[in-house]
Amino acid sequence: MTITEAAKQLGCSTTTVYKYVKSGQINATTTGGHPANKIEISQADLDEFAKSPENLLTKEEVATLKGVSVRTVEAWVLKGKAQAGANVHEAELLLAGGRMIDREAVYNKYDGRCAYTGKLLGDDWQVDHIVPKALGGTDNIDNLVPVLPIVNHYKRCLDNETFKSWLLGGLHERLKKLPKNPYTENGKRRKAYMMKVSEAFGITPDKPFCGELWYERKEDV
Repeated sequence: MTITEAAKQLGCSTTTVYKYVKSGQINATTTGGHPANKIEISQADLDEFAKSPENLLTKEEVATLKGVSVRTVEAWVLKGKAQAGANVHEAELLLAGGRMIDREAVYNKYDGRCAYTGKLLGDDWQVDHIVPKALGGTDNIDNLVPVLPIVNHYKRCLDNETFKSWLLGGLHERLKKLPKNPYTENGKRRKAYMMKVSEAFGITPDKPFCGELWYERKEDV
């Protein structure tokens, strides 16, 4: 796929994708000519990048990306226009100048629990769009849910059905393939990340995802 197609999947700008290609964080094949047209990214490499816990933006990186000061970014976080620890997708969308989100109303929808796992939220909780804005979702309260940061990062810009069938549905199989004792620091971080995600959803190598998110089971009762 092209950089433009990769940017659409991640919900960010082509400049952001190109930056990660240049830094080696997204594997790509260069075929010559202008970089924007002649760089090919495989779906597998893009998926691998999307699942990495290191692909987060610091306040300084967001400030550089948006051409503003770090203090402005901090003000955005306080006003709910940005989330602390926002990933590439969220930074591009939540810092784009859209209307402010009533975080208190979102938090109270499920009495301070993560909509996807049912776990109690901490101070670092985040807002997720059930239908991602990249796929036409809105900031309407009905499309917003409170979630744990690691769950929000793992879901990224996927719709719920894809999130459940692809990432969560196959997570127990991916757990079986994790090395028992990773040799590299990156391998250790990846394993710790995957274990934390699976623990939040009650998934183990022998216990697959139940098929429904916590708020869906709650509404079925």
